[in-house]
Amino acid sequence: MPATGGASREALEHARRQAPAELRSLWKAVTLEDYQALAEGCPGVAKAKVLDTNACQNIRYYNVHLAIAPNGGGMPSALLKRDLAEFLERRKVITVEINLFDPIYRPVSIDAEVYIWPGEPLENVRSRIEAALTDFFSFDRVSFGQTIHFSDLVALIDGVRGVSHVHLYAPQQDIELRHGEIPVLGSVNLDLRRAG
Repeated sequence: MPATGGASREALEHARRQAPAELRSLWKAVTLEDYQALAEGCPGVAKAKVLDTNACQNIRYYNVHLAIAPNGGGMPSALLKRDLAEFLERRKVITVEINLFDPIYRPVSIDAEVYIWPGEPLENVRSRIEAALTDFFSFDRVSFGQTIHFSDLVALIDGVRGVSHVHLYAPQQDIELRHGEIPVLGSVNLDLRRAG
């Protein structure tokens, strides 16, 4: 008889990344890192980030604030939040209150003047740049609070086949995100010109 109602098989890379944190926590949440590891080990949760900044070691009663993002991105459903709250409730210290928050998806807009080598079809190069940016900002490749470095974006566009060089006008500097923010690709304006 086939099984029903189960969760999808865990991806091997996720298991490799998650297993050490789960073993450290021994399925009990004591430290803030334990709460994050347990949340990320809960089925349906792709990413979690502790929003607390209190580093006091002697706290007897406190709140743990967690931002969570579901598998595939988007906003966590009420059901996922309820399941995670119940999951963590069974594993927390009795004097801790847990609060779950939705992620904030922060768009990063790109405005660039891109010089293309002669002989390269402009629209083909545009498609390659857009694909590279989409991949760079894909949900599986970004994380909560990740800094988007200006130099990484210049190198990414400059490394696309057919690009001679690039002038990046936006962003103009590194973009530092807050703990509960996840970067996403915003509007893309590419002014393509022939290198000459």
